[in-house]
Amino acid sequence: MLAAYTANIYPAAGLVLESAAPSLSVAVTRSLQAKWYLSPLADLPIAAILPHDYSLMEALSDIPNVPAVIFQGTADTQTPIVDLYKPNAIPAHIRVIPVQGGTHSDTYRHITRVYVETVLQMLANKQ
Repeated sequence: MLAAYTANIYPAAGLVLESAAPSLSVAVTRSLQAKWYLSPLADLPIAAILPHDYSLMEALSDIPNVPAVIFQGTADTQTPIVDLYKPNAIPAHIRVIPVQGGTHSDTYRHITRVYVETVLQMLANKQ
């Protein structure tokens, strides 16, 4: 999320995100749901409680000319890929690449070659 917000301040060839939550409120809610003893708190209006609900939609809407890709594991229970497909989760120009079997902590291992090729392509297009 931090990279998404700084991409419009510092020139970048592109932005590669991995295992991303669409917003802070979604990340907090998913964290609460993960623990049985905290799960009742997930029913609270988390977005309304936060002073600012940072989101990929907000951050990435300001940089429509910077290519951005999200690698998201299909087995990620911490930041499920389904959250990125909900309405207004991310801007339309953002490419989501599902990574079969990837979890929150190992998605990059499943697609190292594609990951590196994506970064190299962004760098080549910047020149």
